[in-house]
Amino acid sequence: MRTHLTIRRIFCFFLCFAGYKASAQYAISGRITDSKGIRLPYASAILQQLPDSSILHTTIADSAGNYYINSRKLNHAIITVAAAGYNTLAKPITDNAPGQKLDFILEKETIELKEVAVSIRKLLIERKVDRVVFNVENSIASIGSDALEALGKAPGVSISNNDDISLAGKNTVSVMIDDKLIQLSGEELAEMLRTIPSENISRIEILTTPPAKYDAAGNSGMINIVTKKSNKKGLNGAVGSNMMQNSLTSAIGFGSFNYRNDKLNIYGNTDFGDSYSKPVERHNAFYTGQQWDQVDNIDNLRNFHYSQLGADYNITPKAIIGILYIYAGSTPKMNEDINGKWINANNGIDSIIHTKAHTNDYGERNVVNLNYEWKIDSTGKKLSVDGDFFTRTGRTVRNFTTVDMLGDGSPTGFSSINKSTGKQVLYIGSAKADMELPLKFAKISFGGKYSLIHVLSDNAFEYMDINTYIIDPGKTNKFDYHENTEALYLSAQKKINKQWDAQAGLRGEYTQTEAASLTLATVNETRYFQLFPTGYIQYTKNEDNVFNLNYSRRIDRPNMSMINPFRRYMTPNSYDEGNPFLKPSFSSNLEMSYTLKSKLTFSAFAQHTQQISTQILEVDSMNKGYYFRYANIGNSFNYGITASANMQPAKWWESNIQFYGFHAHVSANYYNATVYNQYELAGFVIDNDNSFTLNERKTLLAECGFTYNSEMIENYNYHFPAFNLNAGFKAVFFKRNLIIGLSANDLFATETVKIRNLYNSALTNNYYDERNLHLSVSFKFGNKNIRSKRDRSGLPEESKRT
Repeated sequence: MRTHLTIRRIFCFFLCFAGYKASAQYAISGRITDSKGIRLPYASAILQQLPDSSILHTTIADSAGNYYINSRKLNHAIITVAAAGYNTLAKPITDNAPGQKLDFILEKETIELKEVAVSIRKLLIERKVDRVVFNVENSIASIGSDALEALGKAPGVSISNNDDISLAGKNTVSVMIDDKLIQLSGEELAEMLRTIPSENISRIEILTTPPAKYDAAGNSGMINIVTKKSNKKGLNGAVGSNMMQNSLTSAIGFGSFNYRNDKLNIYGNTDFGDSYSKPVERHNAFYTGQQWDQVDNIDNLRNFHYSQLGADYNITPKAIIGILYIYAGSTPKMNEDINGKWINANNGIDSIIHTKAHTNDYGERNVVNLNYEWKIDSTGKKLSVDGDFFTRTGRTVRNFTTVDMLGDGSPTGFSSINKSTGKQVLYIGSAKADMELPLKFAKISFGGKYSLIHVLSDNAFEYMDINTYIIDPGKTNKFDYHENTEALYLSAQKKINKQWDAQAGLRGEYTQTEAASLTLATVNETRYFQLFPTGYIQYTKNEDNVFNLNYSRRIDRPNMSMINPFRRYMTPNSYDEGNPFLKPSFSSNLEMSYTLKSKLTFSAFAQHTQQISTQILEVDSMNKGYYFRYANIGNSFNYGITASANMQPAKWWESNIQFYGFHAHVSANYYNATVYNQYELAGFVIDNDNSFTLNERKTLLAECGFTYNSEMIENYNYHFPAFNLNAGFKAVFFKRNLIIGLSANDLFATETVKIRNLYNSALTNNYYDERNLHLSVSFKFGNKNIRSKRDRSGLPEESKRT
């Protein structure tokens, strides 16, 4: 027996994916009645595996109280039956016969309870009219992990090695906790999610086409993390640390707490540390008779601090008011050793340019959020009001020295010393109100929002002349930007009958912007009003077959760096700049989906985008340089399919496989205004994650997985294939309060970003030091059954564009 156990454990360490093995089917049927023999229609029957109560099959009895279950497994199982107004009844399966009959007689509840706790577990994946629901508590993902790891198990969600969260077909994704927006991104968002134990998560909601209630900005989906609720009092929290070793060593610490009494809930969390890496960036540009090869070896040294403190107070049992304050600060540094070569047609080196650069950044932000929620009555009427104020101050100083050499490495005598400095101050304010009215004919939601943005940037370029820095007015700029947006929306949801559900919404947004270059004495003003409709139809044939059709129109507004005309020089002949005349892009999204037995989801989508705004690599043949700038390049049309499978080949093995295949067509005229260049290519992404429990107590866990990106195009860029393989182990101690994990990411250092410009053939080949060994330790304390706080980021939607 021990030999078999050892073989099984070794097997799960190395196997990354597998299909189901065909096996015999066992049918169980029966009738559900009350004690008087009256049949109970639509009662639920759940087949569960012992001893862990994992769900094997779920069904609903028909109108005559008859149920039918067809399962691959029958040993050591029970059937649990429940109906409203009756006591739940469970019976063990004692017979292994292929077909058998088992009737249930339910007794009426005789004691009226103030609160009834229903223990029947939900399906792993549920399809709602406007979202997919992943019930984390029914997954191995809920054992000894955190919110970031649980997100990676949700259908359609991918987590890259650098912790970027994405949905298939979506460029950017917004994350919410308990329907409150978290406006963090990248490492900050990832570290915050790592402080939330997965045991505190009830479900994850994936909205590929967000309803009209949410801002129309961004070609993005949304993810809502819903935490578990309890009214118990007391204190709980968690502390922990993460260490990561790639080319350098990084260390991060975090802590959180939550205290609740009768009416008051106080909560807070903090994370801080240093994140180091040594990425390498390569650029190749091609000119008549020559090519430029550049290698940039970078030392990224980033430290950061993020803390929040908040409180909620129940004014009445139906009204709650809250306040939240957030502080975040960072002082990253970057050292660069940049070597460039001019190579002639005979593959000889004409000259060499060597640049040493050092960048010091400083940034801090302060956020205040005030909120009020009033549950008007027991029918579901609710009013929510939020106000946010956000400030951010950032400063940058970049010094770089360049030396020119001949092809043999001997000096030419020419060198330059340069410095660029920048300061940016950002103010964002917003206020919004949302109302929910469940009426007889439909559930109505409506509301409005007002937001304002003000950005001040002061940037200068200086060069050294006889030991004195001289300002270069042609490369210096002061930038002043204002943006106001007013929005109203109306949404209605209707449960037509047992099988059909529909929802429709309309959002209107009026935006006014003013972008002024104070140095260049130029002002660009825009005014536009746009409507953003959304629509959803769901057909539920039965519990195992659900069909959806969704539509939405969205806007992608440029962020502050995209419209700032300041040039950030990397070397004397390479830089990047913004475009104050950049216009927003608009996308129309259509999606059809099918969910099978709450484990398999399939969807087909089509997306048309107008006025694509993106970063372009421009080759400057006259000055023998290159630069990056933002521009509206044309239109695109993408269509494809997605598929997600959440399988459990064995009770100790959970496997998530996701596939995203698409065809991209780009019609762009940036490089030639009179001619539209047509580019198209099919591509796909496959992602597999596996979780294994190595013992019956589920305190020893293993993981492994991979991601493969095929060749694909995005705008003017052709992306080369990329691959990532990862594996990890986890141990849980002291009643799941102490968790120690060890994981290895990008084992073969294959997750590179290699891009070729389809117009001018310029190449970018970057590796961001993703191969690493990650050690994590966390400890939870206090009462784990305390209701979680009403999480709010306090960061308005607009802050995502900074």
